[in-house]
Amino acid sequence: SLLGFSLPTHPAFVAAPELQSQLNQGFAKDQAFGWAYVNSSTGERFVVFTSKGLGAKEATLRGFAKGVSESVGKQSRFNETARRVDWSPEQGELLLSLKGADGLALDMRCLATSESAHQPHLIACVQTVAGDSDALAAFRNGLTLDGC
Repeated sequence: SLLGFSLPTHPAFVAAPELQSQLNQGFAKDQAFGWAYVNSSTGERFVVFTSKGLGAKEATLRGFAKGVSESVGKQSRFNETARRVDWSPEQGELLLSLKGADGLALDMRCLATSESAHQPHLIACVQTVAGDSDALAAFRNGLTLDGC
């Protein structure tokens, strides 16, 4: 793909303009881009975001995970329930789970190219919000980096 990553799609999910507007404001000063989708029948939503130049090192990915968890926790009353970072010479993977006071599950999976990758450093993430962590796992698990 032209973006450097790919993931599965589902016809029940359509662009979420209000959430997209929030993303655009948040990413305006960063070298990041995001896309927001919602299932209007269930209220489930997922966000895809990417940034070139981020990733590359395990410490950077761990710092990113900590920042996301703290930011979401402060803004939305979500508490972290699990965080895992795996790192290899080819790429890193972040799995992050948070649970909201209202019972909603916020889960995120990110893939990042490593320093040894022969391509621009890239991080791509899928963040899902649903009634339980398994509901949108196919989107998170289907994320791949092209060429990795």
